[in-house]
Amino acid sequence: MSGIEWIEQNETEDTPYLRHFFRLPVDESAKIKVSIDGREYQVVNLASSGVGIRLLQRDVFTVDDFLSQVELEIEGKCLSSRGRVVHVSLDDDEGWLCGVELVELDKEGQVVLRDYVDHCREALFAGRNSKIQ
Repeated sequence: MSGIEWIEQNETEDTPYLRHFFRLPVDESAKIKVSIDGREYQVVNLASSGVGIRLLQRDVFTVDDFLSQVELEIEGKCLSSRGRVVHVSLDDDEGWLCGVELVELDKEGQVVLRDYVDHCREALFAGRNSKIQ
């Protein structure tokens, strides 16, 4: 199933691209937290293979940075993984958006993440919510 996901993008190119995974918008009040190498970031979207975060400065991460510790908490369940930065782009709100692919996420964590995204996607498209809260 095709959907939306983070991709590597050269900021100087205006070429169309296809995302391969659905990207779920996340409300600021959602019970989802992410900490990368001990620092917490605001989650803006979630996919079955990664997380989108908001940065205040562009130079925090660059594409292909390897992140040794990514802790994702979803409704009280903590998922631990390593990460790789796959996308950094300017946000409309004068900040930066960063896509982090979760690598080395164990099978149980993959199931938790996929099931959560699938459940919320169904609610979103059924019109029960415009963003996950």
